[in-house]
This record gives sequence, structure tokens and C-alpha cells, in this order.
Amino acid sequence: MTSLNENMRTTDMFKHCPEIDSLRAIAMIAVVAMHSKLLPFGWAGVWLFFVISGYVVTLSIVKQHDPKSTGPLIKAFYLRRIARIVPVYYVYVILGILICAAIGVPLQFKALLSIFAFYQNTATAYGFGEMEFWSTGHLWSISVEMQFYLIYGIAAYYLSLRATRKLLWFFVFVAPLLRLIASLATENWDPLHSAYFIYSGAGFHFDSFAMGGLLALARLKMPINELVGPLVKIGCGAMACYLAIYMGVNIVIRDRDGVEIFRDIISGILYGDGREIFLYSALGLFSLAILALTVARHKAIFWLVSLRPLQWIGSISYGAYIVHAVCLQIMWWLVIDNWGVTEQATMVDKLMVFAGGLALTLIIAQISYLFLERPVMEFLKHYRSAKRIESPIIGKSNVGRS
Repeated sequence: MTSLNENMRTTDMFKHCPEIDSLRAIAMIAVVAMHSKLLPFGWAGVWLFFVISGYVVTLSIVKQHDPKSTGPLIKAFYLRRIARIVPVYYVYVILGILICAAIGVPLQFKALLSIFAFYQNTATAYGFGEMEFWSTGHLWSISVEMQFYLIYGIAAYYLSLRATRKLLWFFVFVAPLLRLIASLATENWDPLHSAYFIYSGAGFHFDSFAMGGLLALARLKMPINELVGPLVKIGCGAMACYLAIYMGVNIVIRDRDGVEIFRDIISGILYGDGREIFLYSALGLFSLAILALTVARHKAIFWLVSLRPLQWIGSISYGAYIVHAVCLQIMWWLVIDNWGVTEQATMVDKLMVFAGGLALTLIIAQISYLFLERPVMEFLKHYRSAKRIESPIIGKSNVGRS
């Protein structure tokens, strides 16, 4: 009976979870709200994306892992990642290039190369990774994701589950160390520049992906309901400790009072006094707790993530994330006539930009999903079937190796 229950649990964990789509929707909407000047800490939605990505991609690898056909499965893995990420991303960038060329906006080769080759996060940190006129600053997170897949995909397909688990723990502990090294190396830089360098640096946030991956591997041994309680305590505790410590730092060291106590903790310049080292770990753990609650369909969050509109938005959230910046740019021009003076916008202006920008984003994202993203994925599915590299059944996977 125990073996039967374990097999049922293992099979169930690989099924599509629409509630995770709702989390993607929440994360994407938070980013849109931030760029609408409504939610200063909306950037944190990107870290929720990172944790979700680590979880989902690890499930995908575990499901398909077959040591006898590692090469073909790695090829299939990267084909899926490319088919899911590249088409709408490249279409967005190429459209921007064509528009810039048509209106005479200069294009920088170094910036374009960094965008197309997925190292824009590093390039932007050094000041040359963005296009003029066409919004590309938000694409740094796609570069981080692709860099993680490049390393993790190859390693995980060749390693046993035990070694993969060790690799993920390595990421969890090494990423904060890299942030520490970066903070020491940039201590003489402008604080805003240093903060962004660590915010978007290559490898600096692999710990968040790894946390999601470790949750996926933990589910092979334990029911999700047994994991939720400890993860919620750890995630909420880590975030509470971070907030309490840096509120104290602002009071004692920076001599702040009133609302100034809360500045530069989860919004503002996230740099100095070590906050750039610990913030992203705490945020990753907090996001992991939210993901665990969602996967377990816990009543504390199920009422929200079970909403069909959120699940729909989540299903098109990748395309929405790609195009949202230009949609908001259009709305800023319509509402206040100038993207560059948003600090003068009223609350009504911001709400109009958010509502109109989100609506336009979802319309374009749905069109992209129906006529670009889904057709590409269906083509890949037929291609893989024709080449006979379909994923093996779970019974042939590497699940038994620990």
C-alpha cells in the first residue's frame, strides 16, 4: 500500500497545476504595478518567478531523466526552453529594432548583442545593455533565467538525484557569497549602481531557482502537506528577521525616524549594511513558502490561486511580461504626454496607466500566445514525436536514484 501511495504521489506531482499559473499572474501584475509607480516593491514578483521556474524545470528534468538516453533528453530539454522563451522574446526585440530604425533612433551593437545572446543583465549593470526608445530594461531577468538553464540543465541530466540535490544546495549557499564578494568589490561605486549590479548579476540569484528545485526533489520523498508547515515557518521567519534587522539598522545606524525607517529595505536603494546579501535569500525563502502553500492547495491561499481569471493571466504571463514595458510606455505618453516625467504623475494618472497598460498587455499577450507561442510549442511537440525523442514514462525515470 505504501508503494502504491508513493507511486500515486509521484505521478500526481507531475500533473499541471493551474494554481501555479495564478502565482505567475500575481508576480507579473506586481511588476506591472511597480512600473506604473504604484507598488515600489513589485520587483519582488521576479523572485517569485525564479522560484517557480526552479520548481517546474526540476520536475520536468526528474520526469524525463533516463541515464540510458541522456543526450537526446538534454536536446529535448533545451528545445523546449528555447521554444518557450525565444520566439516572443526575439519578436519583441526585432520589432523594437525595426521601429527604432524607422524613426532614426540609433542602435548600439553591443546592447543588441547582449540582448540576443542573453547576457543583458550583466551588460546593463555596466551601462550598455539597453536600447534607446524601446523598453528592454526588464529583459535582464530572462537572461538570468537562461543562464541558470544553461548550467543546471546539463548538470541535472548527467547527475544522479543525490548529486543534483547537492548542486542545488551549493547554489543556495554560494549565491549569497557571490553577492557578498560583489558588494565588497563595488563598495566604492555609486550606491545605486552597486545595488543594480547585485540586483541583476549573473549567478547572484541562482539560490532562488535552487530553492524551487529542492522543493521539487523533496516531493519525491515527502507529501507536500508535510513540507508546507516547516517551509512557511522558515520563509516567513526569514523575511520577518530581515525586515526587523534593517528597520533597526535604519534607526540605530542611519538615524531615521517616521516613514524613513522603512526606506531602502524592500524598495529604494537595496544596498549597504549587508542588505544586498540577505534580502534576496529571505525573499527566495518567502516565495518558496508561497509556492508550497499553492502546490498544497492550502486554504490560506487556495481561495485566491483557484480564481480562473488569474489562472488565465498566468497562462499568458510570459508574453505579458515581455510586452508590458512598451504597453506602459504607450500609456504614460497618453496620460501625461511624457514618459520621462513620471515623478509628476498623480495617483489618478498612475491608476489609469496601470489599468490601461495591464489591459493592453493582456490583449497583446493573448494574441501572442494564440498565434506565436502555442503554435511553436505544438510544432516542437510534433517534431519530437517525428524524431522519436518523446519523453520516457515515469517508470523509466531516475526517480529511484537518491
